[in-house]
Amino acid sequence: MNRSAAGLAAAFLTLALPAAAQTVRDEATGVSVTPPAGYTATLVPPQPGPRRSVFDIRGPGDTDTGCRVTATPSSQYAGLTQEQINDRNTHPTHLDLVEASLGGLYEVRELGSVGLGAIAGIAAVLDSKPRPDLPARALEIRALLVMIETPRLRVTLRCIAEKAEFQARRLEFRGVFEGIALP
Repeated sequence: MNRSAAGLAAAFLTLALPAAAQTVRDEATGVSVTPPAGYTATLVPPQPGPRRSVFDIRGPGDTDTGCRVTATPSSQYAGLTQEQINDRNTHPTHLDLVEASLGGLYEVRELGSVGLGAIAGIAAVLDSKPRPDLPARALEIRALLVMIETPRLRVTLRCIAEKAEFQARRLEFRGVFEGIALP
Protein backbone atom coordinates (compact mmCIF):
# COMPACT_ATOMS: atom_id res chain seq x y z
CA MET A 1 0.00 0.00 0.00
CA ASN A 2 1.21 3.45 -0.88
CA ARG A 3 0.78 5.72 2.17
CA SER A 4 1.87 8.97 0.63
CA ALA A 5 -0.52 11.82 1.17
CA ALA A 6 1.56 13.94 -1.16
CA GLY A 7 1.68 11.19 -3.78
CA LEU A 8 -2.05 10.51 -3.61
CA ALA A 9 -2.90 14.20 -3.67
CA ALA A 10 -0.53 14.77 -6.57
CA ALA A 11 -1.92 11.88 -8.58
CA PHE A 12 -5.48 12.88 -7.75
CA LEU A 13 -5.28 16.65 -7.85
CA THR A 14 -2.68 17.96 -10.29
CA LEU A 15 -4.19 17.67 -13.76
CA ALA A 16 -6.13 20.35 -15.64
CA LEU A 17 -9.83 19.84 -16.28
CA PRO A 18 -12.17 20.91 -19.07
CA ALA A 19 -15.22 23.07 -18.36
CA ALA A 20 -17.86 21.66 -16.02
CA ALA A 21 -21.44 20.57 -16.74
CA GLN A 22 -24.79 21.48 -15.10
CA THR A 23 -24.80 21.94 -11.30
CA VAL A 24 -27.30 19.92 -9.23
CA ARG A 25 -28.16 21.08 -5.70
CA ASP A 26 -29.96 19.44 -2.81
CA GLU A 27 -31.89 22.13 -0.96
CA ALA A 28 -32.27 20.06 2.23
CA THR A 29 -28.51 19.80 2.89
CA GLY A 30 -27.22 22.68 0.76
CA VAL A 31 -24.77 20.33 -0.98
CA SER A 32 -24.29 20.74 -4.71
CA VAL A 33 -22.37 18.84 -7.35
CA THR A 34 -21.06 20.24 -10.61
CA PRO A 35 -19.81 17.29 -12.67
CA PRO A 36 -16.93 17.59 -15.12
CA ALA A 37 -17.64 18.14 -18.80
CA GLY A 38 -19.29 15.16 -20.43
CA TYR A 39 -20.69 13.90 -17.13
CA THR A 40 -24.19 14.23 -15.74
CA ALA A 41 -25.22 14.55 -12.11
CA THR A 42 -28.59 13.37 -10.88
CA LEU A 43 -30.08 13.93 -7.44
CA VAL A 44 -31.47 10.58 -6.31
CA PRO A 45 -34.99 10.84 -4.84
CA PRO A 46 -35.03 10.77 -1.02
CA GLN A 47 -34.78 7.30 0.51
CA PRO A 48 -35.77 6.08 3.97
CA GLY A 49 -32.95 6.23 6.49
CA PRO A 50 -30.23 8.69 7.41
CA ARG A 51 -28.99 9.62 3.94
CA ARG A 52 -30.26 13.07 3.14
CA SER A 53 -28.78 13.71 -0.28
CA VAL A 54 -27.38 11.31 -2.85
CA PHE A 55 -26.00 12.30 -6.23
CA ASP A 56 -25.15 9.87 -9.03
CA ILE A 57 -22.50 11.16 -11.43
CA ARG A 58 -22.05 9.26 -14.67
CA GLY A 59 -19.84 9.69 -17.68
CA PRO A 60 -20.32 8.43 -21.21
CA GLY A 61 -20.57 4.65 -21.20
CA ASP A 62 -20.97 4.30 -17.42
CA THR A 63 -23.47 1.63 -16.47
CA ASP A 64 -22.29 0.12 -13.21
CA THR A 65 -19.27 2.41 -12.93
CA GLY A 66 -19.05 6.15 -12.20
CA CYS A 67 -19.43 8.07 -8.97
CA ARG A 68 -21.83 8.63 -6.11
CA VAL A 69 -21.74 11.50 -3.62
CA THR A 70 -23.62 11.01 -0.37
CA ALA A 71 -24.14 13.79 2.19
CA THR A 72 -25.51 12.79 5.57
CA PRO A 73 -26.26 15.23 8.38
CA SER A 74 -24.08 14.32 11.33
CA SER A 75 -23.69 15.73 14.81
CA GLN A 76 -20.63 13.59 15.62
CA TYR A 77 -18.33 16.62 15.32
CA ALA A 78 -20.80 19.35 16.28
CA GLY A 79 -18.60 20.51 19.16
CA LEU A 80 -15.44 20.73 17.04
CA THR A 81 -14.14 23.40 14.71
CA GLN A 82 -13.31 22.55 11.11
CA GLU A 83 -9.64 23.01 11.98
CA GLN A 84 -9.91 20.36 14.71
CA ILE A 85 -11.63 17.95 12.33
CA ASN A 86 -8.97 18.64 9.70
CA ASP A 87 -6.21 17.92 12.24
CA ARG A 88 -7.86 14.61 13.05
CA ASN A 89 -8.26 13.66 9.39
CA THR A 90 -4.60 14.31 8.62
CA HIS A 91 -3.10 12.74 11.75
CA PRO A 92 -1.08 9.55 11.04
CA THR A 93 -2.77 7.66 13.89
CA HIS A 94 -6.21 8.39 12.45
CA LEU A 95 -5.05 7.33 8.98
CA ASP A 96 -3.82 4.06 10.53
CA LEU A 97 -7.29 3.52 12.04
CA VAL A 98 -8.98 4.22 8.71
CA GLU A 99 -6.62 1.80 6.96
CA ALA A 100 -7.30 -0.91 9.55
CA SER A 101 -11.05 -0.34 9.26
CA LEU A 102 -11.03 -0.58 5.47
CA GLY A 103 -8.49 -3.40 5.43
CA GLY A 104 -10.99 -6.03 6.53
CA LEU A 105 -12.89 -5.84 3.25
CA TYR A 106 -10.45 -4.12 0.89
CA GLU A 107 -6.87 -4.17 -0.22
CA VAL A 108 -5.93 -0.57 0.54
CA ARG A 109 -3.74 0.39 -2.42
CA GLU A 110 -3.34 4.07 -1.47
CA LEU A 111 -4.42 6.17 1.48
CA GLY A 112 -3.83 9.81 2.26
CA SER A 113 -5.26 13.23 2.98
CA VAL A 114 -6.91 15.43 0.35
CA GLY A 115 -8.39 18.91 0.52
CA LEU A 116 -11.66 20.38 -0.65
CA GLY A 117 -11.13 24.08 -0.11
CA ALA A 118 -10.45 24.51 3.61
CA ILE A 119 -11.70 21.00 4.46
CA ALA A 120 -9.24 18.12 4.87
CA GLY A 121 -10.54 14.71 3.95
CA ILE A 122 -9.25 11.20 3.51
CA ALA A 123 -8.91 9.44 0.16
CA ALA A 124 -8.33 5.75 -0.42
CA VAL A 125 -7.92 3.62 -3.52
CA LEU A 126 -9.40 0.20 -2.84
CA ASP A 127 -9.71 -3.27 -4.37
CA SER A 128 -12.27 -5.64 -2.88
CA LYS A 129 -10.86 -8.72 -1.19
CA PRO A 130 -12.38 -12.00 -2.37
CA ARG A 131 -15.14 -13.35 -0.13
CA PRO A 132 -17.72 -16.10 -0.67
CA ASP A 133 -20.62 -13.59 -0.61
CA LEU A 134 -18.98 -11.12 -3.02
CA PRO A 135 -20.13 -11.04 -6.64
CA ALA A 136 -17.34 -11.76 -9.13
CA ARG A 137 -17.92 -8.32 -10.69
CA ALA A 138 -16.66 -6.63 -7.52
CA LEU A 139 -13.22 -8.12 -8.12
CA GLU A 140 -13.01 -6.52 -11.58
CA ILE A 141 -13.36 -2.93 -10.39
CA ARG A 142 -11.28 -0.49 -8.35
CA ALA A 143 -12.74 2.21 -6.12
CA LEU A 144 -11.75 5.67 -5.02
CA LEU A 145 -13.32 6.51 -1.67
CA VAL A 146 -13.10 10.07 -0.33
CA MET A 147 -14.48 10.98 3.10
CA ILE A 148 -15.05 14.62 4.07
CA GLU A 149 -16.43 15.69 7.44
CA THR A 150 -17.63 19.01 8.78
CA PRO A 151 -19.30 19.87 12.10
CA ARG A 152 -22.67 19.36 10.33
CA LEU A 153 -22.13 16.86 7.49
CA ARG A 154 -20.39 13.66 6.53
CA VAL A 155 -19.82 13.55 2.77
CA THR A 156 -18.51 10.54 0.90
CA LEU A 157 -17.49 10.23 -2.72
CA ARG A 158 -17.16 6.78 -4.21
CA CYS A 159 -15.98 6.43 -7.79
CA ILE A 160 -15.53 3.04 -9.41
CA ALA A 161 -13.98 1.95 -12.68
CA GLU A 162 -12.64 -1.14 -14.34
CA LYS A 163 -9.21 -1.91 -12.84
CA ALA A 164 -7.61 -1.58 -16.28
CA GLU A 165 -9.18 1.88 -16.77
CA PHE A 166 -8.90 3.25 -13.24
CA GLN A 167 -5.63 5.15 -13.66
CA ALA A 168 -6.86 6.81 -16.85
CA ARG A 169 -10.09 7.91 -15.12
CA ARG A 170 -8.43 9.58 -12.13
CA LEU A 171 -8.63 12.98 -13.84
CA GLU A 172 -12.38 12.55 -14.29
CA PHE A 173 -12.78 11.47 -10.67
CA ARG A 174 -10.80 14.54 -9.61
CA GLY A 175 -13.30 16.64 -11.53
CA VAL A 176 -16.17 15.04 -9.66
CA PHE A 177 -14.42 15.65 -6.32
CA GLU A 178 -13.67 19.29 -7.11
CA GLY A 179 -17.26 19.79 -8.22
CA ILE A 180 -18.61 19.10 -4.73
CA ALA A 181 -19.69 22.29 -2.92
CA LEU A 182 -20.65 22.26 0.73
CA PRO A 183 -22.79 24.89 2.52
